[in-house]
Amino acid sequence: MDNKFLTTGVSDKFQLFPREMMLGIQNSLTEKINNLNLLLNSSSEKRRIDEAVKAIWFDEEILKFNQDKYFKEFYIPIISKITGKDNLTKFTDATFFIRVNLPKIKDFYSEWHQDAGTFLYSNSIAYKYKSYTLWSCITEGLIDNSIEFLSKENYVEKVYNSEFKKSKRHGKITFHQSMIPFDENKIKKINLNFKPGEAIVFDSLVFHRTVRKSNKIRISFDLRLFSKKDEELITKRSLISRLKRFVFDLSGVKLY
Repeated sequence: MDNKFLTTGVSDKFQLFPREMMLGIQNSLTEKINNLNLLLNSSSEKRRIDEAVKAIWFDEEILKFNQDKYFKEFYIPIISKITGKDNLTKFTDATFFIRVNLPKIKDFYSEWHQDAGTFLYSNSIAYKYKSYTLWSCITEGLIDNSIEFLSKENYVEKVYNSEFKKSKRHGKITFHQSMIPFDENKIKKINLNFKPGEAIVFDSLVFHRTVRKSNKIRISFDLRLFSKKDEELITKRSLISRLKRFVFDLSGVKLY
């Protein structure tokens, strides 16, 4: 197990894929990124920007990262070594995502949150078990447009209350914000630069957020694994979080 991960919930950065391989993928994305940049600078139409983002989401070269061979040969062995967990398998929700971090558009930005909190209304397995996320940059991700974390040493390790909001784009409801049990101005954050193909692993109780202080587009992907063992069950949650789930289990009603 990675000792830093054990203490903070966040691993050291590491090279997931060869840089030569990532260079080829970046070259295949050049035209799509240039088109997206033009739209961001000249168009206020979300529809056209959404279409350009989707062209990256469904890029054939990037989608190869979701193939089973990558899970078997890369993701599962790496996450198992870092976390010390065995019998890891694909998580039942939000298993694989491609992220396009856009400047200027808030919809593509995540505030401080715990992944475990966003699964409040997911299936029972996703709700009950801790998961482990591998996050990797496809393009360069600098401190001003990548991702940042807060070590679990700075707050009680439990699932805090998450608020949701109505959304036409995300199945009527989507995550909005989380209660944060810290003063972010008084706590040292874990900020890193990422070269293409570099990655990091963190667990679902770690607070993290998107960083967007530059005008550059950043493309990354993330995936989740878990182990269906009793010791991986999440046992500590805020009262409000537990009440919301009780109502949902009882009647199917999602409280914002």
